[in-house]
Amino acid sequence: MTVRSTAPTSHVRRHLWHSPRNYSATQDPDPGQAAGNSVNGVRQQDQTLLDSTSKQPDTIQPVLASPKGAQDVRGMMSRGRVFGKSHWINTTREFKEIEAFVHGADMNSTASLQSNAKSSGTLHSLQKCKELTRKAKARASRWLSYQELKNSIPPKEVADHLVDLYLRAFESAYRILHIPPFQNEYARYWNNQEAASEELKLQILLVMAIGTCLYEGPHNQSGLRALALQWIYSAQVWLSGTFEKDRLSVSGLQIHCLLLLSRQIHSICCDSIWISAGSLVRTAMQMGLHRDPGHFTKLSVLQTELRRRLWATIMEMAVQSALDSGMPLISPDDFDTEPPSNINDDEMDETTKLLQPKDEGIFTETSFQITLFKSLHTRMEVLRLVNGLKSEPSYVDALHVGSQMAKACRDCSLITRGYGLSSTDQMPRPTAFHRNVVEHFLLRFLLALHVPFTTNARTNPQFYFSRKVALETALTIVTPEDEDDFFRLMSTRGGLFWESFRQCALIIGLELITQVDEDRTNMMLQTNKANREPLKESLKRLLSLSEKRIEMGENSVKSHQFFSMILGQVASMETDIDLELAIANASYTSTRICYDILCARILSNQAASQPDDLFRSGTVNEQSGYGDALNPGASSLQAIDLRSDMIDSWSFPQWNDKF
Repeated sequence: MTVRSTAPTSHVRRHLWHSPRNYSATQDPDPGQAAGNSVNGVRQQDQTLLDSTSKQPDTIQPVLASPKGAQDVRGMMSRGRVFGKSHWINTTREFKEIEAFVHGADMNSTASLQSNAKSSGTLHSLQKCKELTRKAKARASRWLSYQELKNSIPPKEVADHLVDLYLRAFESAYRILHIPPFQNEYARYWNNQEAASEELKLQILLVMAIGTCLYEGPHNQSGLRALALQWIYSAQVWLSGTFEKDRLSVSGLQIHCLLLLSRQIHSICCDSIWISAGSLVRTAMQMGLHRDPGHFTKLSVLQTELRRRLWATIMEMAVQSALDSGMPLISPDDFDTEPPSNINDDEMDETTKLLQPKDEGIFTETSFQITLFKSLHTRMEVLRLVNGLKSEPSYVDALHVGSQMAKACRDCSLITRGYGLSSTDQMPRPTAFHRNVVEHFLLRFLLALHVPFTTNARTNPQFYFSRKVALETALTIVTPEDEDDFFRLMSTRGGLFWESFRQCALIIGLELITQVDEDRTNMMLQTNKANREPLKESLKRLLSLSEKRIEMGENSVKSHQFFSMILGQVASMETDIDLELAIANASYTSTRICYDILCARILSNQAASQPDDLFRSGTVNEQSGYGDALNPGASSLQAIDLRSDMIDSWSFPQWNDKF
């Protein structure tokens, strides 16, 4: 069975829930497939399957349930850490040939001897890459004293731009701040910095840190982003203070939310975000945010609305981090907080006695958060099915939840595009960046739900639908609506989004390998070559994006290496090149390319390390660009570093242990 796809071009948005894709299949698993090759046809097939299960449970249930002996879908353990099935690392186990190459080649063949020589060269290049990244991370890990921290704030015009970037891009999806009072306090800060509270200073630093990922201006961009790491660590030190009860406040929760978002955006210790998100959830519950404010009659209208917004934000961070780590989440039965109201920030303040929410079709600064909150319970169910421990997920249940998740995606698309049609010059208008972010947050759950069944689909046509939906979703995720800010985010940082892109690359690569293997079996290798090209192009674009990320500051080279080896394996399968040698050549070439990019980046940063006007008011020294190190003493942050590529290394533990 072969799934065919026409991959979208780099400048055309293809939506899973309303954009047709061209498919052909040697066998259809269900008559519903005859509805057409569009995504709507796929949705009809989904409903057909669900209807048939409800009418004929005795005959259909055995067909759809996971077969005996199917691969365990509970996850894996590596280096003392457990990764649930929704973690992308589980997909790497399906690349058997690459895994065999990493473990070592057959020394009895000439090709193996050649590949071993390439493997040795790869290890040498990886060692050199690691030496370069260690130097880069050592410079970025310096600590700032409180005085240095105060002096590190850039001039007002730069700070204003960074704050505006954050408010314009991220605050609509993650409602953390009440914008009018924050802007007022921000203005007062510049009038009298000494009088500003510690909480306000940290909020400003974190807001600017997030804004740096989108910054393009005359000042030192790499220096700004490196300085953002200092601000993030300073906030972490404050949050890890001795007296936790001092952090039990709305401003403390806001700082915690901003800190988690900044860590995800800048790819700082992303593997432990789920732990930090759990702490955030428990802090919020200790403050009663898990109970609807309607239970507390003494709360003002403003306090009620801010608590609902913060809880929705915290839940969004919790479900996203749980999906990334493959870990459990709290139950929907553990909270009863209602969604926030569809209202703009400037329409409520401390004197407001009665809210007048707008209709759902009218876009406000809270609309995207409400849209995400509507699907929260469905996404929690996805996490329970995929990462649950008690039993194997039933395919019938997966199809049912998948149908609900697909509906949430369609509703999101209709609503977000309807906002653009209904907006006027006097009303806020959603941007392509906002749509990309919100749709990304939903689509990745649909992908996670179907990925565990795609492996079985290669040998069992009963799971063909999941294979098809997983590929469709992956192609949609990696082809967002063309927008400069989102591309800049993906190129520079965007750890949360890059995790999904990496998972999608693996799904696309696995499908490409499967198609080549099927075409060889069916003697259609050359006939269907053109049909496979769109998948190759999608993978090559992701390879180029990984190069761009290294050029812009990413220290890990393993994603680029893995994508290259997938393409090397495909090239071998399509020609007469020895498979092991092709993978070895691709791996070696990848490490050489990455090493050259790292060298050029570090040399460029050294040439630009002289302080410019942006840093003249601070205590930044010319040698490092960041000021003197400060040991935070007994802080729990002593164990934290900038190992943003740590998870990448787990894909190649055999190589990683050699240096």
